Amino acid sequence: MRIAISGSHSLGKSTVVNDWVASRAGYTREEEPYRALGLHGPYEILFRDASTRLHNGIQLYYNISRVHRYASTCRQMTALQAHKEIDTRGLNCPLPILKAKKALADMSSGEVLKVLATDTGSLRDFQAFARQTGNELVQQDTVGAEFVHYLRRR
Repeated sequence: MRIAISGSHSLGKSTVVNDWVASRAGYTREEEPYRALGLHGPYEILFRDASTRLHNGIQLYYNISRVHRYASTCRQMTALQAHKEIDTRGLNCPLPILKAKKALADMSSGEVLKVLATDTGSLRDFQAFARQTGNELVQQDTVGAEFVHYLRRR
C-alpha cells in the first residue's frame, strides 16, 4: 500500500509524515514536491507558485484522513502471524507452489503459511494456486527483490 503526502512545504506536514513513518516498520518516505489539492476537487494539481498555504492545509487534512482510513487495515496486516514458514528463495516455478502445497497438507484448517520467494512469477502463481485449491491468499508483500505470500489453510 502506498499513501502519498505531497506538496510544497507547509507547517506540520513533514512532522506528521516523519512521525508516522518512524512508528511503522516497512514504510518509507518518498518526496513528490510541489503538488497540491485544489479548492475545486481532489484532482486539481497546482504547481509551485500557484500552490498556497490554504491548498497545502487542504491537502494535509485530506492525506491525514487517508492515513486514518487505512490504519485498521495496516494493524491487521502487521498483526498477521504465520504458524509455519517455508523458504523457497532461489527456486523457480513450480517448486515454490509444490513446497507450499506440501506444507499446507501438514497444517490444520485456519492456520497461516508464510512463503518466502524470489521468483517474480510467484505473485501470479500463488493467486492462481489459492483460487484453484480453495486456500485463502491472505496477503502478498514485495520486499526488495523478494516476495512474501501468506496463505490460510482451508
